[in-house]
Amino acid sequence: MEIQQFQNRVSEYIKSHPHEVGLLCLFAAFALVWVQADNIGAFIRGFFDGVYDAGH
Repeated sequence: MEIQQFQNRVSEYIKSHPHEVGLLCLFAAFALVWVQADNIGAFIRGFFDGVYDAGH
């Protein structure tokens, strides 16, 4: 399948299912932020643990 055909199929699907696609995008964005926040939280805890250990 060529890229153009794939893009046409995707745009047709989006036109015929706007609400589902919107919810899917919203869910994907939320999941991405959630995963990043979890990683950032773990990084910050590890960073401060390292700083505390180095200071004592």
